[in-house]
Amino acid sequence: MGKSRGKGNAEELQGEVDNQVGISDDYAAYDSLFVRHQLCMAHPQRKLKNLSESKTLSEQSRVTCHKSYAAFSSLYEDLERTLETEYQKDRWLQERNGYIKRLKEIAIVTASDPHKLKVIKQSLRENAEKYFTCLLQPGIPADNNKAERGLRHIVLKRKSSYGSKTQKGADTMSILASTLLSAWWSKPDNFFVAYNQMLTV
Repeated sequence: MGKSRGKGNAEELQGEVDNQVGISDDYAAYDSLFVRHQLCMAHPQRKLKNLSESKTLSEQSRVTCHKSYAAFSSLYEDLERTLETEYQKDRWLQERNGYIKRLKEIAIVTASDPHKLKVIKQSLRENAEKYFTCLLQPGIPADNNKAERGLRHIVLKRKSSYGSKTQKGADTMSILASTLLSAWWSKPDNFFVAYNQMLTV
């Protein structure tokens, strides 16, 4: 807490563990941070969905964006189904090649694409292989939704309080959040009992 998403801070959090697999959005600071890098499929899906519903675009542009959103969502669903199957290296690699090809086809820029859609497509094409790192070995999810759900409480707190004003405040918030959320996740039915015990220790 209290630090930016800059590459230096990301490297500090990363530590010195070898052979790390990182899952993130396409933020440039993470490009060369991991041995294997899985780009989160949920992020471009949300961007495409929001674009397809944008009131600032014409009806025709929204239709164009919706086609890309629907095609990407179908690809995402198929990928999730593959990940639910038993890992077989050759089959997963074969499917990975097919998914990369599909993504590059979805990301072909056309003259009718609005500017923001072109930007999303360009990023998808440039990073196509990284969206399917999850098929190179078992146990890698296609998105970082689980981590984001775990951080949601902190994000909402930061949004309502405008963040911490000092590093000391950020450090204190980190300790409190870690302690309280750990108690909540481990004992949701008896949280207040656990909380009271912490206060009396």
